[in-house]
Amino acid sequence: MTERFEPSNPILIIGGGVTGMHVETMLGELGHRSILLESTGELGGRVRRLSGTFPFFNDDGFSDGGEFAEEIEADMRAHAPVDVRLETTLAGLEGQFPRFCALLSDGTRETVSAIVVATGFEPFDPSSLEEYGYKRYANVVTAPELEWVLSPRGRPAASSGGPPTESSSTGWRSSSASARAIGVSGHRSAPVSAAPTAPNRP
Repeated sequence: MTERFEPSNPILIIGGGVTGMHVETMLGELGHRSILLESTGELGGRVRRLSGTFPFFNDDGFSDGGEFAEEIEADMRAHAPVDVRLETTLAGLEGQFPRFCALLSDGTRETVSAIVVATGFEPFDPSSLEEYGYKRYANVVTAPELEWVLSPRGRPAASSGGPPTESSSTGWRSSSASARAIGVSGHRSAPVSAAPTAPNRP
């Protein structure tokens, strides 16, 4: 019979996206302490920037990924104890299971029994595909960036070339590149040419 592990110290969770928050919620329900590290200033990860990509949001009562992430965060915080460290990363690690000494970027040290890595993913960067002009032309963005710009919560997406900045009354035209798959593995969205068009007039 497998012996059940009962941690004597908190469990360290690296990554405050949807997965990391789910892990902390489950640990709280089991009565275990945990420390959640998030490198940015808010929880939710990339899901916060999604809207039309996940159509099930509307079916579940969420208008976009921001509301979805907020619901998960609220559920997590309802289960004590919760220790969230924003703008904090893991700087160093010593020891071995089941006793690690974690050095955090804020200079503190924490003794933890186990570590869960939930750092998410990095989307494909098409800047190496020069024919699209991504990061060279201001109004060439990826499909997820365009989705964020057009969403109700949207704000200009980060791009060295600069995202579309015209007002919401301006229409956008996507090029045929948006429907072209790049590569043969993974989900790689081609850049979209978000050239402004004249607003519709009555």
